[in-house]
Amino acid sequence: MLKITSMTKRLCPIILVLIWFLPSSAEAAPKSMNVLVLPFEINAVEDVRYLANEIPAAISRHLESEGAVIFPVPQEFLSPAHEAGWSTEQIRQAGMQSGADVVLSGAITLIGQQFSLDVRVLDIFQTRPPRVFSTEGQGLENLPIRVK
Repeated sequence: MLKITSMTKRLCPIILVLIWFLPSSAEAAPKSMNVLVLPFEINAVEDVRYLANEIPAAISRHLESEGAVIFPVPQEFLSPAHEAGWSTEQIRQAGMQSGADVVLSGAITLIGQQFSLDVRVLDIFQTRPPRVFSTEGQGLENLPIRVK
């Protein structure tokens, strides 16, 4: 009998959104998905600022392997001022200016060994708010499993 773990339940929404926004291989030939992946907000006592760029880099590599075109991050999103967060409209504008169809942004919260990873997926052609997908885990060594 197949046992569904809580980890599997938490990863399913993230995997589904990636499948939803990435065209199937039959559809990929005429047009690939254009994606902008912004640095993630970091909420932690420890100095783990490197994750702000490492998480998006891992997501970008995975999306590229699935056929997505990843756009470079606009300079204003690379400054330390981004720590305060961006509005949905700022993110939408950055996506439009870069030529992206979809913009991924997010945050990681680290409390002790527990972490929570939130990914926001914004279709820049829709007026609805971004879709939010979350996963949790224990220990930063398990973070790559959650990102993939």
